[in-house]
Amino acid sequence: MKRWIALIAFTIALAPTYASAKIDKKLKEELETYLTPLAEETDPDARLGVYMSQALIDGKTARKALQTHATNEDKAVRRVALLALVTAGDKKAIEGLAKELASDATLLKTLEEYVALLEDKLELKVLARLLKDGRPEHRPVVARYLSMQQGELHKQFVKYLTGKDSAMKQEAVRAATALADTRVLGSMGKASKDKDEKIRSAALAYGIAVSERRSSRVEGIKFIKGFLGDSSAKLRDRAARKLVELNDSAGASALFSLMGAAKESSARQDTMRFLLEHNVKAKMADVKPYLEATDAEEKALAHQLAATSGDKDFAKKMIELEKSTEFDDRIIGIRAMGFTGSDTAATVLSRTLFEGRKDVRLASVRGLGKLANPKTLPALEKSLRGEADPEVKLEVIKALGSFKLKNAIRPLRFLVTNRDRNIRLAVLDSIRRIGLEDGASALDVLLRDRDREVQWNAFLTALQIKPDMGLKQLAKMMRNPSENYLQELNALEGKAHKQVFTYLLTKSSGSSQSDAIRWAMKEGGWDKTIAPLLLVNGTSVGDQRALMLYFVNKGDKGGMAATETIMRKSTDKNMRRLASRLLTRSPEKGMEPTFRGLVRDKDAAVKAQAVYGITRIYK
Repeated sequence: MKRWIALIAFTIALAPTYASAKIDKKLKEELETYLTPLAEETDPDARLGVYMSQALIDGKTARKALQTHATNEDKAVRRVALLALVTAGDKKAIEGLAKELASDATLLKTLEEYVALLEDKLELKVLARLLKDGRPEHRPVVARYLSMQQGELHKQFVKYLTGKDSAMKQEAVRAATALADTRVLGSMGKASKDKDEKIRSAALAYGIAVSERRSSRVEGIKFIKGFLGDSSAKLRDRAARKLVELNDSAGASALFSLMGAAKESSARQDTMRFLLEHNVKAKMADVKPYLEATDAEEKALAHQLAATSGDKDFAKKMIELEKSTEFDDRIIGIRAMGFTGSDTAATVLSRTLFEGRKDVRLASVRGLGKLANPKTLPALEKSLRGEADPEVKLEVIKALGSFKLKNAIRPLRFLVTNRDRNIRLAVLDSIRRIGLEDGASALDVLLRDRDREVQWNAFLTALQIKPDMGLKQLAKMMRNPSENYLQELNALEGKAHKQVFTYLLTKSSGSSQSDAIRWAMKEGGWDKTIAPLLLVNGTSVGDQRALMLYFVNKGDKGGMAATETIMRKSTDKNMRRLASRLLTRSPEKGMEPTFRGLVRDKDAAVKAQAVYGITRIYK
């Protein structure tokens, strides 16, 4: 009880009288007692707090001195003096500050840490003046900065998205894409209808980015569908393919339409292969025009697509073609049979699997993989044992991966020590696609493989089919992950996904944790996990900075509280200074006790910023 009484007494002692909503004479005198000794400080960060406070307390009086400082030889001093002059109402200072920013090699950092101290209306004027000179390198930085903000700043970002300035519109779309920011979905709809194809293309990239976030997949798919009616065939094709990848039937319909309009056989073949690879079922009417194509490969692919339609008469015709004395017709039938789903086709392909011609064996094994008929497993096992050609053997291993059966795993186990790394990698891919926990018994050896790629893929396979087994390897495997490890881990399904990213965020270190933090900030839904990292000793300075900016920009109360703790307790001078600047951007009255406590801080910069914080509360 005594502890609570002491704490209340301490808080009352620090707390001001809130009767006044502005800086009265008494408070002004008090603030000046803090500022007078700080006026001798030469550190630019200390001067920042002093100058900004003076500008708010009495802008007219402060201007003359600030104008002198604005011509200082030290660039950092000029910058803070110009910031204060803008705050004091000096209109010419806006142009001067913009010129200083134009030559800043770390412009984004300066905007985030210094220019953000200005009131929104003044900040927007400075940014507009910066962009007025038309230098291309400024546009993406300003767009990216505004895209991460709230309030008036974000409204300006939306204006760029929907405005007439094509250059800024394109950069704004790119900035929104980098964040996959769903706040601008409605505004981005206008960009998707822009007459400039480059902007529409950038808008489509935004929709794809949104669709790749688990939390906004539905919204992304809906946005992408809007491009199926685009005037550009290139954009329609890109949108349609993404929809097919996302298992949306509208994409397949659009691709069949595009295929009909394609002038080159090579373009039609490319579309057909894509549709077949993604197991799209065709309508006979969509494919019929190409069944008699003059190009042999186009004709063969068209027959395969037609076979996916489920037309029983066509399936019988393909099976009959295998008996043809014309090899070209026969190979068309063999290649198409795997897409028919026919038991008879499975029997035929189990026989042609052992013919002398390599192209026949390849077509047969690929067909058996598509059919995945349990009756054909003995034939595939026999082929695996006796096949001498490496390419065909790899296709047999791949075909086994199409069977969701324990018996399909058995022949794969014997290949885990094969000398050919390509075979070991193919075995892993098939075990993962089979997806049964029984395949985990084959992973023990592969997790210790000398080849790093094999080892990594064994780890991914373990995570997917037996998460507990994979998670035990997590710390070891993250010491040397693959180049695209984040995307590969993000593709995981089920509990493994959450557990892996929780580990990366809370227990890993270095670049792995940094990558995961930035992924989490973009993905959304992980704020409760990453917020505590602000106060963890092991979190790198760069990550702490990124997290502080993320939460402060969002106006998140928990993040603001953590930033306040950093300002009071961090042992890193630069982090404390940054925290103090961020908290004075829009301080609340509840922050005053903290600021008053910090006016006695050892660091003059933090002390000066604390004075500015108090000033902002009342001004």
